[in-house]
Amino acid sequence: MDRLVDHDTSGDQAALGFSGVQVLHMLERADILRGLRPRHLELFLESGSATEIQPDTILAVKDGHVDYIYIILEGTVQLSTPTVHGYLELRNAGPGETIPLSALLGDGALLTTALAVGSVLAFQLPVRQVQRICEDYPDAGRAVYAQIAEIFAGRYRKTVDRLAAGGQGTVIAALESLLTS
Repeated sequence: MDRLVDHDTSGDQAALGFSGVQVLHMLERADILRGLRPRHLELFLESGSATEIQPDTILAVKDGHVDYIYIILEGTVQLSTPTVHGYLELRNAGPGETIPLSALLGDGALLTTALAVGSVLAFQLPVRQVQRICEDYPDAGRAVYAQIAEIFAGRYRKTVDRLAAGGQGTVIAALESLLTS
């Protein structure tokens, strides 16, 4: 049975077998934090906590809102979207990736549903704290949002390439199928 994530942060990095230095090194490789100065990385480290997420835990629901984003340290999170025929798996996110990125954009409405596939170790950060750090430290904010823009641009490019590879007729047929089903 799927369940929503429990945001109990009483466990710390050490309880999960990580030192603060190890987590800091993992955060250096995180997609949205790449290239940040050490003092900015430390702000994020101080604002969040490592957490273990149980298998089949729902981290985010499409069109919903969340209070936390997760930087995946170990494990896999399945990203999907609901359709009239159930869920369509879009892709899997793994170590170094942050989910859900859309929580940091616009009104924060989520673009996908995220489900832990097996046990996942993640670093959870409160969305409001991430936004506050980005506002209070403009250099860090520019770097974080530049990374987010690059991530979304890369995903868009892959989607366009995938659609183009399938041929225009395939895309139209798929759309017609979705609209008439």
